[in-house]
Amino acid sequence: MESGVRFVAVDMPEADNLTIHVMAAVAEREAQLISARTKAALAARKARGLKLGKPENLTTEARLAGAATSRARAVADMRPVAAYAGALRAQGLSLRAVAAQLDAHGFRTRQGGPWSAVQVKRVLDRKKQDSADSAA
Repeated sequence: MESGVRFVAVDMPEADNLTIHVMAAVAEREAQLISARTKAALAARKARGLKLGKPENLTTEARLAGAATSRARAVADMRPVAAYAGALRAQGLSLRAVAAQLDAHGFRTRQGGPWSAVQVKRVLDRKKQDSADSAA
């Protein structure tokens, strides 16, 4: 409000500065109440002797198992991409050209973005590693 820019709420275009201030104050108070209730509930659970969180996920074994699961999921998700990229590389296309072809044919990275040459190389390297692990 101090910026000097007029604020207009799309769902309440008739709201004036006083209305907006009141709505903001109510929202801020509700956030404070939610925080206080959450802290009180957690403190009550702790007082009853219940464990908060999941400390067994913090062990080295659990972290390694989680990382292995993530890697396996990534390999499985990228199998079609790796196969197509491998076929394009076998035709002599550069990594950059393979990335462009993946984008052109609607393939997306795990994050949903466009492909780069480095990402293509990593997928192909992972495919090679996966093949070597399967053969062993």
